[in-house]
Order: sequence, then C-alpha cells, then structure tokens
Amino acid sequence: MLKLTPASSRNVLAAALLRALAAAAIPAAGVATFALAASVQAATGTPGFIQLAGGQIQFYVNDAAWANLHFTVGNGGPMNVSMKHDATSNNNTFTVSKIPAGATVSYSFTIGAANGSARDTATASVVYSGAGATTPTPAPTPTPAPTPTPTPTPTPAPTPIPTPAPTPTPSPTPSPTPTPAPAAGARTILFVGNSFTFGDKSSTFHYRASTVTDLNNGGDGGVPGIFKNFTREAGLNYAVSMETAAGQGLDYHYNNKLSLIAKPWDVVVLQSHSLLDGNDPGNPASLITYTGKLASALTAQNPKVTIYLESTWSRADETYQQGGHWYGKPITQMALDLRAGYDQAKAATPSVAAVIPVGQAWNRAFNTLADTNPYDGISFNQVSLWGWDYYHGSSYGYYLAALVLFGQITGQDPRTLGSGEGSAAELGIAPDQASALQQIAFDTLAVGG
Repeated sequence: MLKLTPASSRNVLAAALLRALAAAAIPAAGVATFALAASVQAATGTPGFIQLAGGQIQFYVNDAAWANLHFTVGNGGPMNVSMKHDATSNNNTFTVSKIPAGATVSYSFTIGAANGSARDTATASVVYSGAGATTPTPAPTPTPAPTPTPTPTPTPAPTPIPTPAPTPTPSPTPSPTPTPAPAAGARTILFVGNSFTFGDKSSTFHYRASTVTDLNNGGDGGVPGIFKNFTREAGLNYAVSMETAAGQGLDYHYNNKLSLIAKPWDVVVLQSHSLLDGNDPGNPASLITYTGKLASALTAQNPKVTIYLESTWSRADETYQQGGHWYGKPITQMALDLRAGYDQAKAATPSVAAVIPVGQAWNRAFNTLADTNPYDGISFNQVSLWGWDYYHGSSYGYYLAALVLFGQITGQDPRTLGSGEGSAAELGIAPDQASALQQIAFDTLAVGG
C-alpha cells in the first residue's frame, strides 16, 4: 500500500513547531519561562531540578531526545509544556519562575526516545526554599526634622463622640471549591481524567476552553470542549466541567482532588491512566479500588448521579517499540486489555452505569479510515488517530472519542451531527472524514464496543 511522509520526519517537524510556539510564550505570575541556565551534571536520561534564586526552579532531563514537563505551583492549575532542548549539551530544560517562597511545586516528566516512544515519570514534589519571587522594596520614609514646640493654647471643649453605626453582619465566607453554577435547567457533567481527556498533543488542547469550567484553572478545553459543542448543536443543555492532571490515574484524583470532585453532579465520566497502572501496566487493581472510592463519594453527594468509566485506546509506542508492554501484539490488543480492566472495575462498583468504549471505536476505525502503524508512514487516504508522539490522540482521535462519549451519555445518534458539524470544521477534519467517524462511533455503540 502506498505510504506518505516518513514518520521520523513528521515527528521532528511537529516537535520543533511545538517547541517554537512554546518558546514565544509571554511569562506571567506563576508561569514558566525558557532559560538554559547552569550546566547539569547527570547520567543520560536522568530528570531532576535545580533551585535558583529569585523564585525560580530549573527542571531538566539530560537526554538527547525530547521531553515534556507537567507541573503545578501551589494550588494553581496544571501546566503542560515542552522543555527546551540544547543539542550541544543534550539537556532539556524548563525554568519555572515567580514561585513564592515555601510553595510546593508538583512535577512529572514525559521523556521521549530517538525511536519515537515515550515514558512518563511518577509525580514528585519539591518545596521551594529560595527567596521566592521578588517584589519591589519601597523606599524608606525619611525621618522628619524636629519642629519648635508651639506656644500652648487654651484647650478647647471636647467634641462629643458620635454614636457609631451598628456593625453589619458579615456575609458568610463562600466555599473555596464551589460547584460552578449551571445555566437554568442545565444538566451538569464532570470529566475526570488526564491528558487523554484534556487533549494533549493536538489542537484540541485548548479547544473552546471558554465553554468549559476547568476546576484546576488550567484553561483547557479538550474532549469536554468538543462534547460541549456537540450538545449545543444538538439543542441539549449541558454545563460541562473538567478536573484533569497529566499522567495520572484515578488514585491521584481521589487522594488530591476529592474536594473538587465530590459535588452533586448529574453525570461524571472517569478516565484513568493510559496503562491502567503507570507502575504495573495492564494491572487493573488500582482502577478497581479507586473507581469504588470515587463512586462512593459521588453518590453521597447525589444518589442519582450517573457514573461512567471511559476505556481508552491502544498506544502505538507501547505496541511497536521494543520495551513496550504490548510489543509484538496486534495494535487492537491493548485497547481490549484496557476494556477488560474497566469491565472489572464496573463489575466491582454497581453504581457505575456503563463503560464507554472509546478504545473499541479506535479499533473499529483501524478497519477503514485510520492507519494502524504511524512508524512506517500514513497510508494513502487514511488518517492517524495518534498525535506526533504516537501516544496521545490527534484531532481525529479526540474527535472520535468525543463522538462516542456524546452518543453514550446523551443517547443521541452521533450521525445526526452531520458532515458539516462545526467542531470537525474547526479542527481541520474534512466533511467526509467527519461522517465516517460519526458512523464508526454509532456502529461501536450499537454493539457495546
């Protein structure tokens, strides 16, 4: 079959473009700036950090390949950035600036390899011990010169002290993490997940972010943004929120974000680690445990909440690269194994309504529209469901995920959105491709996966 564009060239060009765009970002409070500072002495592939003065921490990965940094400063929203690569020293660096003294910075890395695969590190944290972000020091107030003692004057009669007005009763302090107020009659839905939900490595990352409430204030849109637009086009009224963190499973959300999640939502979608367990790929034990814990917290807030689990897709890097957990197996196998794990979690937690078969929709797309192996190029007249790292989704992949979610959650036929659907046009998806993806979503839901 005819193949176009070598995968290695696309990977290099896409990575270079992403880094060029990130390097042009304007720094703001608590936001990072690029700076290739002090040299790093570390073994190849070693990630770490250096605390610098003036409210800065420089994170590094000493590796010839690309690397991404995921970080949160204090209670701020998660940031996901490409690190700056220096070809001479083979260091990837990114300097987080304007950090208050004593603030906790949580971080993890996604580290690439020359063959295009990638690995995630576990999340760690560091307390900034430097001077913190500096603020201008005001000039000292000059000491006034002494003045002559005035001649005493008669003491005037005391002025009557007016009766003070009654002190008003203070307004109650609002909850620090309120559930966003939905529009009148809106059905509230929360998406809990990671970069597979917020749409990393594609133009969906910040897609229609203004229409979605990001509970971590990260300004993301992602798959929830596409879902929201689908519901608007279908004449449905959904108030969409998301709580996401890069590279995390449901255990992280339960242990760190429960105050944001445990609210009286109408619908909640739970999406866990892309490997089920980042430290033990394919093992559903943690997913099963924390599905139950989150479901208990959610039903305590709203006994009628509808809870879904979202089963995700096969990763090309885990299938085609040596060392991948599914290396040598068919590209469809990883998604099937993930689905089996999610099915076990549903069986253990009766309050879960269904498993949404996003990974099975990808598998179905491999039979027609989607190329199965991005490492040898993209077949003529086909699309890649993966982004440039062959791990996260492309706009096509996330669009298909949103279609399956839309069909399962709303009960609407995804094909009714039509070839002229707005999100497809905004994401650069051709009308015939949009129709094909809608049909794939419908067919997948019709058979339950």
